Amino acid sequence: MSGMVASMCVLCMDYIWRTILIAIAGIVTSATISVVVFINQDGVSDVIQQILDEKQCWKYNSRGELNWTLIYNNTENSCIFIILDQMFPAYLYTWTLSHILLDLFLAMGAVYKSNLMLLIYLAVDAAYLGFLSA
Repeated sequence: MSGMVASMCVLCMDYIWRTILIAIAGIVTSATISVVVFINQDGVSDVIQQILDEKQCWKYNSRGELNWTLIYNNTENSCIFIILDQMFPAYLYTWTLSHILLDLFLAMGAVYKSNLMLLIYLAVDAAYLGFLSA
C-alpha cells in the first residue's frame, strides 16, 4: 500500500515530469485566458469604457482635446483602465501567446535536461513579472 502512495506522490515525482507538468499548467492557463478574452472581447471593452465614464477618467482641455497631463495626474484607482483601454486586446494576446511559447521552452529544457534553457526560462519569466509589476 505504501509503495502505491509513494508512486502517486506528485512532489516525489522526477523533476523532469514535475517541470513538464508546470509547463503544461502554464500553457493551459494562458490558452484559457486567451480563449475567454477572445470570446468576451466586446463585453470586456464595454466594461472598461463604462468604468472610465463613471469615474470621469477622461479629462479635456478648454479646446475639447484630451489632456493627458490631467489624465495621468488623476488619483482615482479605477482610471488605470485607461492604459488597458489603449492596449486591449492586442497586448493581452501577445502576452499570453508568448507565455505559451515560453512554457514550451521550459518543457523542452526539462526533456533535454538543459540547465541553460531552464536558466533562460527563469530569466525571461522574471522579466515578465518585472514588466507586469511596473
